[in-house]
Amino acid sequence: MKNKFDYFKTALESRLKQNHYRQLRCTAPLDEVHLINREKRMINFTTNDFLGISSHPFIKKNTVDTALKWGAGSTPSRLLTPHLTAFEKCEKRLAELIKTEEALLFCSDFQLPHALISALCNPKTVIYIDRSCRPQLMQSSLTSSARVVRFEHNDIGHLKRCLERDEEGGAQVKVIITESLFHVDGSLSPLWDLAELAHAHSALFVVDDSLTSGVMGQNGMGRGAHQLGIDILLGTFNKVCGVVSSFLGTSSLMKNYLLEISEEFSGRTVLPPAVLGSVEAMMQLIPDMETEREALTRKCTKLRNDLKKIGFVVGESASHIVHLHIGDDHKAGELFETLRQEGIYTTLIKAPLVPVNAARIRLAISHDHTDDQLSRLLLTLQNLQHTARPIQSMTVSH
Repeated sequence: MKNKFDYFKTALESRLKQNHYRQLRCTAPLDEVHLINREKRMINFTTNDFLGISSHPFIKKNTVDTALKWGAGSTPSRLLTPHLTAFEKCEKRLAELIKTEEALLFCSDFQLPHALISALCNPKTVIYIDRSCRPQLMQSSLTSSARVVRFEHNDIGHLKRCLERDEEGGAQVKVIITESLFHVDGSLSPLWDLAELAHAHSALFVVDDSLTSGVMGQNGMGRGAHQLGIDILLGTFNKVCGVVSSFLGTSSLMKNYLLEISEEFSGRTVLPPAVLGSVEAMMQLIPDMETEREALTRKCTKLRNDLKKIGFVVGESASHIVHLHIGDDHKAGELFETLRQEGIYTTLIKAPLVPVNAARIRLAISHDHTDDQLSRLLLTLQNLQHTARPIQSMTVSH
């Protein structure tokens, strides 16, 4: 009799042979830049606490105070039941900081792209999406009812040709989607050029600002904050200090449309009060942390330059997210494991997140990383070049 699990076992064995097998890695945080992995103390270069404020006393106090005041949970839906007045106050302040008419808080930056894109799309919608956008954006687009056109990474000319080709196509809604800072390679998108192109072709312009929320832009609220021409701005506090939350900034019209049309927006469970307390505290701290943001920028600029000097390819990275382009999946895996053995914890990115043999090591830099820790990283990488030598010239295909 055929075993009902045979297919799944074979599929896993195939991925293992192709060096694509992924497993959860159990770690325990020690402080802002250290963790324990397999009982070993390591420097953490996978942080999502870029400003080093996840343990800030004010944030912790406001988190606890809000939970004590309002309890552990919230209403199941803000449209169906009365909701905490604190949410309205928080969203109003958020809209002021990112310079949009309205803002909506959401539980997860993983769920938000699907909720948004499914609400915007119908069979007469065309989505134009940068082919380097993160998987949540790409998969949400591909599984929607819209026709999807993937334009070359940051290629304004290619996007323009795609839009012009479809000018007489009868699209009811056109949507351009990009990230302000790309997860896949740390590059920055040309937001102003894209906004002008969207305006010229009457397309909605959607920007995922997740990786720059708190770290870049006016008030530190992201590159898309205060940027004219962006119709829908997605952001999160998950990336700046690890708090599970996301938000959307848009016009009153689009907010009302999303609440009316989308069951995921209207029926969603809202953030628990404790998280709301964290978000409120962060919105008070982040605008006044320009000194910390400038220091982080200097550290990352120096690190990228030093990595280039010792022979590593960092691609288009221009931020606190630095990618070491290795290429060969096996070599990248070896480098990741060797760094781990040396007490340096990084992120290994390979297929299917990127094309086969376009693997890379991702370094997420925090304001709290010391010069000594960055020097140790550089020295270790320099000493390990004989183990996994970087490719000096590599074209990454998508």
